Amino acid sequence: MPVSVFRHRAWPVWAALSVNLLALVAVAPVPARRKIELPEPFRIEITGAGKQWQVRYPDLDLLGGPDAAIIQQDIPVPGDRELQFVLKSEDYVYTLEIPAHQKKEIAVPTLEFRMTLEPQEPGTLEYVGEPMCNDPHSPMNGRLIIESADRFLDRCEQAADQRDTAEAG
Repeated sequence: MPVSVFRHRAWPVWAALSVNLLALVAVAPVPARRKIELPEPFRIEITGAGKQWQVRYPDLDLLGGPDAAIIQQDIPVPGDRELQFVLKSEDYVYTLEIPAHQKKEIAVPTLEFRMTLEPQEPGTLEYVGEPMCNDPHSPMNGRLIIESADRFLDRCEQAADQRDTAEAG
């Protein structure tokens, strides 16, 4: 014959523990979501260096501050606003082309060139990059990963959290 939990002598002890645990969970602090505003137009610095692209988001505290850059072929961007690519070079003359939008610009050492784009929907856009000096057949191709603003901000928060964890550890 099963014994009822309510008639068991240990009931008051575990009931009290359960209530205390629930109280702790109810008042435990929940980490606040970082408030990141995306400016319009959203700037993305793309710098050619060593036949690779370095990408920075100068308006965000992403990946360590204003001097941090990441080398990558897939470039995440928010898709619900005008994007302004600021093209630079540290060594050679490069070109960057987004064929689907018939956009093409040059990157030259000590100069800045700008290209704007207004992607309409999430998805991907292929880009074609190429150094014009020293080895014109070293492609620097990749994709723009167009995301919703919320997904892009989530990606930024994850990168900032990883950076904070690395700095603390």
